[in-house]
Amino acid sequence: SVSDHLYSISRRPGETRSLVEPYRAEKRLSETLGEMQVSETPSGNGQKLLLVEGPTEIKAIRKLLAKIDRHHPVVLLPLGGSSMINGHREDELKEVRKICPEVYALVDSERSHADARESEHHRAFRDSCRRAGITCHILERRALENYFSGRAIHQVLGQDFRELKPFETVKDVHGKWPKSENWKIVQQMSREEFAGTDLWKFLEKLVSTSR
Repeated sequence: SVSDHLYSISRRPGETRSLVEPYRAEKRLSETLGEMQVSETPSGNGQKLLLVEGPTEIKAIRKLLAKIDRHHPVVLLPLGGSSMINGHREDELKEVRKICPEVYALVDSERSHADARESEHHRAFRDSCRRAGITCHILERRALENYFSGRAIHQVLGQDFRELKPFETVKDVHGKWPKSENWKIVQQMSREEFAGTDLWKFLEKLVSTSR
């Protein structure tokens, strides 16, 4: 959660050494949760689980959650990127729901304009979440980067980068965007710059119901 690469650390029963290996997004989410020892029991590592798009969202959303509550009891887990966000993971999501009863998901919308619907695969993923008993929030704006203020972007990335309009794509505006720096942009932003957005309201509700 503090690096640009994710690793899983596990220890088998009866062993004194831990096994460290790169996090593999293709593994089933339930398998990863089992290795993390996340469960519904009070001794589990967290009361709630939040599924996010990918590894770079882990650090960015963690920084945003800390602006709401520094001691939030939310465990974050990456879904593996857009190629893994579709309507074909319902059985896997149900397995996750059995392990951790309070599961939420936060994904991009990829909407091209205000009147457009979410992308088909994100919409299918939300439907699968609903059937699995998982609350899934699809962002109103195109992606996480569309919530960043120009002030914070300039401070972290420099004057060559500008604030994105709600439905602009990073590729169309900048060509390349260092997503690994997203957490630094979130860190530079104030609560007031996020407050009132659907992203803030969703996370605020998630944290408040954990207390």
